[in-house]
Amino acid sequence: MNQTVSESAARAYLYGFPLVFDLDQVRRYVQEGVGANPAASFNTFSHARTLAGPDDTFVTINNDTLYSMAQLDLSVGPVALHVPDTAGRYYVLQFVDAWTDNFAYIGHRATGTEEADFLLVPPGWEGEAP
Repeated sequence: MNQTVSESAARAYLYGFPLVFDLDQVRRYVQEGVGANPAASFNTFSHARTLAGPDDTFVTINNDTLYSMAQLDLSVGPVALHVPDTAGRYYVLQFVDAWTDNFAYIGHRATGTEEADFLLVPPGWEGEAP
C-alpha cells in the first residue's frame, strides 16, 4: 500500500510541479516583470530595452537577445495578433502552455517575415473571426 501511495505522490508531483511553477512565473511576469522585461498586464506585450545580464533569472534566456513577452488570457475570448513585416529579419513568437509545452510557432521559419494577422483562440472556440 505504501508503495502505491508513494508512486501516486511522485506522479502527482511530476504532473503538478511544472504547472504550479509556471503559474507562479505568470504571476511574477504580470506583477514584477521578468529580467529586463517590465511587468505587463495580460494580453499586453512587455519589451526588454536591454540585453539580459547575470541578475536575469528566466529559463533558458539568451544574453544576446532582446525579448518581448506576453501572458495571454484567452478566457476573455480570441486575441488578435498583428505581426509587422520584418523585411527578412529573423524573429520567433513561441507559444507555450502552462506546462511549458510548445504548441505553436510564428516566425521566420514557419510563417515567413511578411506582415500577417493571426487570431489566437482558446481550445474548442467556435465563432466568427472579427
